[in-house]
Amino acid sequence: MFEAIREFVAASPAMAWSIVSVICALIFISSLWDKVRWWWLNTWMSFPVFGKIASLSKHLDPEKNNSAWFQSERTLCTKYKEFVQPMSKKNFSEKVNYMSYAGDNGRHTMPKLLWFVIVIMVFIEAMGFSYVLAGWTVPGASENLQQTAAYGIAFMISALLVALTHFAGHELYRSGTIQDARKKWQTDKKQYPEYSNSNGKHPLGKETVPLNSLQSTDEDQPEYSRRINRIGSDEASYKVTIATSIFVVLIAIGATYVRGQVLEQVLNDEVTGQTEQTNSDALTSDGMDMTSSKSDDVKPPPADLEKAKNATTKEVSATTNIKSNGGWATFIVLAILFVFLQVLGTLFGFKWSFAGQESKAAYKALGSGKFATYDDLKNHYNYISDIAQSKLEELQQRMMKRNSMSGSSGMHLSKSFRDHLKESSEDG
Repeated sequence: MFEAIREFVAASPAMAWSIVSVICALIFISSLWDKVRWWWLNTWMSFPVFGKIASLSKHLDPEKNNSAWFQSERTLCTKYKEFVQPMSKKNFSEKVNYMSYAGDNGRHTMPKLLWFVIVIMVFIEAMGFSYVLAGWTVPGASENLQQTAAYGIAFMISALLVALTHFAGHELYRSGTIQDARKKWQTDKKQYPEYSNSNGKHPLGKETVPLNSLQSTDEDQPEYSRRINRIGSDEASYKVTIATSIFVVLIAIGATYVRGQVLEQVLNDEVTGQTEQTNSDALTSDGMDMTSSKSDDVKPPPADLEKAKNATTKEVSATTNIKSNGGWATFIVLAILFVFLQVLGTLFGFKWSFAGQESKAAYKALGSGKFATYDDLKNHYNYISDIAQSKLEELQQRMMKRNSMSGSSGMHLSKSFRDHLKESSEDG
């Protein structure tokens, strides 16, 4: 695989760099996808002749259910509404409180660029595994088929490891949060004896509090009980972590063992070949072909042949030991590196995960980390609304102009983007 890539780069450097440039551009665009979408919407909306506003202004049909709105107006407003989520201050505070009570305040999802790094790690792992598994996956099959099967199995193992380590990290964080609440409960249960039994759903709390409920529902309970009420369980679990650890260790040991067997086979073939060559050279020493019938009476002394054979065998054995020791040391280092990568994947899952059952939903509702305060949300709301309103007014002017040119009765459009948000918002 690597050899094929090297040959392709050498043969077509321009094409290779073009592919690399496209991949880098896609990575950059994906990391800034929201901004790219926003730029494209505004650019295409006002594009001359073929833009969205130019197209919508040709349609002067009112809505069937609400004649105060025209279909073109509503279409434009719907496009811009994708970038703003109206929310009352109370609703904003409720979501912040949910994350805070769950112990997830300030946490984030894993960055997109880091996901790309993980994909690269999976690819590298798959490449490494493929060379280990090649020749052992489908015995008796052709070399190409064996290599293809090795790639498939290796990628499956690597992807499974990425998923398992991420879930293990999430489990460790969630269980750690539960353990922290339990320690506080153990310290404080004398002060709150009503929480020291298991009469409720959770021994540390009384009920599960969902995101759409008032977060003041359990305000009479201590902080650790409110946390458990949002996590949904007071029992720490490490099943995924244990299973992942066993799987990682088995893969590391198995891969190292297979690598070692392949190395031993290669070295054994080298020793066999060198030994046969040594015996042949000994029979043809001094430039004479001692194997021919004419030289039957001229043979080297047996002692000399044995001495030369022993010297060569000793040299081959020493070289083989050096290669074997170096190979095994390399495989051990690779195994340690493999385990370290899995630990790193687990740390990623630990750092970028949530303990609360609906903390992720609350995080997304708060703009996925973009809005630290309600003022930040309002500023974003006003920014989107102002631009959307300017586009709507441009559309309305074109529609009224087209209507006047057709000789129809006068048309005056006064609906605003904020009217659309108000009518479609659950908050009112």
